[in-house]
Amino acid sequence: MGVIKGSEIATIDVALVSIQSYEEGADEIILDTSNKIDVTAATETEDAIKLIVKGRLIAQKPPVVTITGNTIVLTDNVFNDQVVLMLQGGTITKDASGNITSYTPPVLGSNEKGKVFKLNAYSSIYNAAGILTGYEKIEYPNCQGTPIAFSSEDGVFRASDYTINSAPANGEAPYSMSVVADLPEVTTPLGELTVTSAAGETVGYTAVTVTPAKAIANSYKYKIGTGIVLPAYGDVIGNDYSDWDGTSEIQGTTGQTLVMVEVDGANSALKGGTATVTAKAE
Repeated sequence: MGVIKGSEIATIDVALVSIQSYEEGADEIILDTSNKIDVTAATETEDAIKLIVKGRLIAQKPPVVTITGNTIVLTDNVFNDQVVLMLQGGTITKDASGNITSYTPPVLGSNEKGKVFKLNAYSSIYNAAGILTGYEKIEYPNCQGTPIAFSSEDGVFRASDYTINSAPANGEAPYSMSVVADLPEVTTPLGELTVTSAAGETVGYTAVTVTPAKAIANSYKYKIGTGIVLPAYGDVIGNDYSDWDGTSEIQGTTGQTLVMVEVDGANSALKGGTATVTAKAE
C-alpha cells in the first residue's frame, strides 16, 4: 500500500452566480454583482445509543448525521428585479424605456411565492503561476427563497442578503461540484413590443400601433411575410427590413406576419414584437 496525495484545487472569488427555475425553456439569470456566499449544511442527527452497566461503558452506537439540504445566504450589491421575483414573487413595473418604477411584494395572505430553482455558484481556479485555469461550479438543487427585507445606511451602497433554502429530492445529492473551462455567456433578451394590426383606410393596407413608444433616438424597422421570426437582441437589422415612421399605414395581406423592431442608431435590435396582419379588403 503506497502513500498518495490528492488533487489540489485553489479557488478564490465569487466569479459568478446564476439561478434558473425548473420551468421548461426558463432563462438562466446571471448575477455578476455578488461577492459572498455563505453555505450551512442543514442536518438531522440520530442520537448515539450507549450501553452503560454500573458506570462502565460496554458498547455504543455512534450518532448518525444526515444532510437534509443547505441554507445559502447570498450577498448581492444591487437590486435585481428578476432575482427578487424568483425568490419571493411580486410585481415589477417599468417605464417605456424599461427602467424599474416600482416593486410590490406579494400581499398579506396571498398564496403567491417565489419559484423553485437551481443555484449555480462559480469560483475561480488559479495555479501557482497565477494563471486562471478554470472555474469550480457548485450546483444546489430545489432552492426556494425566503421573504426579503431591504436596509439602508448613509454613505454605504446597499448589499442585500438573500436567504435561500436548498433541499435535495429523494435519491438526489444535496449539491454537485464540477470544474468547467468557462463561465456561462451573458445574453440580453430582446425587449418586448406589443404590436397590433387593424384594417387601414386604404385597400391592402393595415393600421399598426406599437407600445411602448420607442426612445427618441431610436427608430422602427419592419418586415412582413410568412415564417419570419424576431431577431435576437443586438442583431444588426439589414436591408430586408423597411423603415416605419410610427404612424403611416403599412401595405400587407391579411394573415401575413408583421415583425416590428426598435433599433438604435447602429441598427441594432433592442425590442421587437409581432402581429398577424389585418388589411383592408376591397
